[in-house]
Amino acid sequence: MMCKNQIQTLMIALALVLAGCAGSQSTDLRIAPHQTVVFADPELATSLWVKETMVRRTPNGNQACVWLENTSSHPQTMQYRFSWYDSQGLQLSTSAASWQSVTIPPHTQRDIHAPIPDVKVSQFRLAVMQPE
Repeated sequence: MMCKNQIQTLMIALALVLAGCAGSQSTDLRIAPHQTVVFADPELATSLWVKETMVRRTPNGNQACVWLENTSSHPQTMQYRFSWYDSQGLQLSTSAASWQSVTIPPHTQRDIHAPIPDVKVSQFRLAVMQPE
């Protein structure tokens, strides 16, 4: 059984830990590089390999480009949508009201791309899911 001093010491230690956690919150919401592509389905995540993500300059403006490789022996059909973020990590917009569909044949690479809609965009994210 704990004595009164041990309980008080434990309560003080817990309060200090909680105070430290509360003071360390960051208001800077950056997207980490490993979060550029988000898979909503575990099967797609294991079958599709993110080969490269980049911003490609074209005569009509910049494009976000993600190269995916289907490493499975089956075609992978998916839906995808880009989201756009500013330098502080705040979402500016999501492209296209509806999801786009694509099928990647087995052992094939495919680039998924979209024009960057705003000069304030400095980061993007590609969400990928199974078709509904």
